[in-house]
Amino acid sequence: MSDNIIYPSEIVQLKQQNKRVHLDPRIAPWLRLFARLFDYNCVYLLICLASYFSVPLPFYVLRYFPSIPLFFIPLEILFIRCFKTTPGKALLRIQVCTGRYRITWAQSVKRAIRVYFSGMALGIYWIAIFTMSQAYTKLLQFGKTTWDFREKVDTIQQPPHLKIVA
Repeated sequence: MSDNIIYPSEIVQLKQQNKRVHLDPRIAPWLRLFARLFDYNCVYLLICLASYFSVPLPFYVLRYFPSIPLFFIPLEILFIRCFKTTPGKALLRIQVCTGRYRITWAQSVKRAIRVYFSGMALGIYWIAIFTMSQAYTKLLQFGKTTWDFREKVDTIQQPPHLKIVA
């Protein structure tokens, strides 16, 4: 543990040693969801603009929201590998890294695919309820989601720039 920051990987190690760990209140799963939804909406807007100014995409592609992650996955891989964040995550000050370093291309690809399958459940909402609740439980218990744990990736959250008022 360095710089008074407990990384999620260190939380798992401390729990395995039966030490009492108080999770950082900044581990906020709702911020991650808001960041992802912001990113999806940005991609949806780009698809609509591209369709409007160039060759129109079929209407069903624009209306079928679960297809948006398929457009977003390559962008997410690129953004997380190069910048440790996506636009939505940057807005809410969330970084995906390995310690202080950027994750590898392989980790980025595997993580994005696991998020889409294990977290978002291919965009099938009735299944996503269960997969997201399982990820929520793991995040609160261990400070990591299953896809971050499997790829040995840390998701670091700092207090967001924006205040979300419910």
